[in-house]
Amino acid sequence: MNLLRIISALTVGGVVGYITNWIAIKMLFRPLKPIMIGRFRVPFTPGIVPKRKDALAEILGGAIVDKFFNADDLEIVFKSDTFADAFADSVVSMLSDESFRLKSIQISSGTADSQLYARFRDELCIRIQAALLRADITKLISEEVVRIMEARSANSLVGNILHAELPGLITESLSDKLENYILNESRSVILHIIDDELNELRTAPIAEITNNLFPDPEELHDIVFKLHGRFMRRYVRHIVESIDVGGMITEKVKQMSAGEVEGLVLDVVNRELRYVVLLGAALGMLIGAINIFV
Repeated sequence: MNLLRIISALTVGGVVGYITNWIAIKMLFRPLKPIMIGRFRVPFTPGIVPKRKDALAEILGGAIVDKFFNADDLEIVFKSDTFADAFADSVVSMLSDESFRLKSIQISSGTADSQLYARFRDELCIRIQAALLRADITKLISEEVVRIMEARSANSLVGNILHAELPGLITESLSDKLENYILNESRSVILHIIDDELNELRTAPIAEITNNLFPDPEELHDIVFKLHGRFMRRYVRHIVESIDVGGMITEKVKQMSAGEVEGLVLDVVNRELRYVVLLGAALGMLIGAINIFV
């Protein structure tokens, strides 16, 4: 048997098998766009992956949720001590930052933030007014006024005469006036005080406020850690169910270009695809050898 014929058959078969598989793999990804001849689209254009990119995104998102990572796994992450510890560290770090001030949080008029701030001021004002009424501050002031007047008019005829009637008159008069003032006229004064105090807090470094409240950073860390745990036990299920993991992955893949999807797939299976090409060459050589002996 002619040796040259054997070598030629093996070489041709190997090259044909190699090129055939190489072209088949390339046709998975290329061309990226359909090729048109007049009104007619050239068959197999675009490639399978660019053409079915959206379907691939749906399948990929669904597969990840079904097999790898879903809401239950996300719940475990959020409730883990590792996540809680990292969250507490981040909060403590932010509250200990000397450069961070509340005034860096911009509140523009007409925004949801400004509306929330206004509601907070109003609610705080109402609570202060209610606290003043509950404390019966009018009674305390009236009693102090009576005490002063009694001390000044002691051992005098006028003082003895007034002592019987004056306390009741003063208490009743002041109570009515002060209660009316607290309910109807104190709002502007209280709001002014609130604004002054909040502005002072906004300009002060947040670290200064934090250090005054929590001299020991570990104490603040433990408080945030426990609050995180209580919050997650109550709300984590609602949070994770509102996070569509599969939908996020699907949308991300859909936003990728065909070239980016190709790179993503090749990063995972590039070595295996090379083996497929080499296998094509081996099969081609085998077929060439069989043809020699048939």
